[in-house]
Amino acid sequence: MKTDWERLGLKLGSIKYKDGSYEGETGSSELAKEAIEEVLGDNWIKETTEYAISFKPGAELAMNCLRLISSYKAAEHAYNLYKNSTNQNEKNNAVWLIKHLRAKKSYGWIEEFINDDNVATWGLGLLDQLLWNEIIDYEEEKKHVDYLIDLASKKDSPELNESISFIRSYLKERYSSSKS
Repeated sequence: MKTDWERLGLKLGSIKYKDGSYEGETGSSELAKEAIEEVLGDNWIKETTEYAISFKPGAELAMNCLRLISSYKAAEHAYNLYKNSTNQNEKNNAVWLIKHLRAKKSYGWIEEFINDDNVATWGLGLLDQLLWNEIIDYEEEKKHVDYLIDLASKKDSPELNESISFIRSYLKERYSSSKS
């Protein structure tokens, strides 16, 4: 497979030209992830997402490949499966995958997941992963994160309560020690 890096850089906006002259380029991990998704293609991501949530032999490997690039396209496809499937097991597996992908853009779906009793644990797990890996900055998102944690605590679920306690504990430790 040969990749036209200039074309890809132009498509992703990392390469800049002005009046036909090369002005330079920017790079980042996020751009690299987008580039890898582009190289792999939408069909590969869609098929790999579906295989990952099938839990067939090899599904763990498929999930980890998607997780390595924190594929937003895979998270988006899994979210569409969650929204449109009538199979509760598939919906549950889709949110499980989204949790593992830790794509920053999935932060906006957490409230919906917590409100769905069937996937609330995975929804809170997604919040946990985004915070633990510092993909979401707690200090910047404190009000909304606290709202989501409080929302989950209203469910009065022992499993959720254990996760809530863990999240609150490491947030307290992380952010009280950073102010000392």
